[in-house]
Amino acid sequence: FGLMFIYMAWISPAGVILYWALSSGLGFVQQLVTNRVLKKKREEEIAELNLPEKIEVDVERKIKKKRPHKKH
Repeated sequence: FGLMFIYMAWISPAGVILYWALSSGLGFVQQLVTNRVLKKKREEEIAELNLPEKIEVDVERKIKKKRPHKKH
């Protein structure tokens, strides 16, 4: 990937590379900010719900009976 980027940067006009680099950097920063905001919102929503801890239940599974198979 790095060699291809260097090649594209070498043959492209400076404005194209500048635009690509800035838009990629801003997109990266925007994604980081969005993830942090959404994470805080999710944590606040969970805190508001006051969900109880998981309840442990002692359950035994029924033994499955064998089903008859069709004869071909």
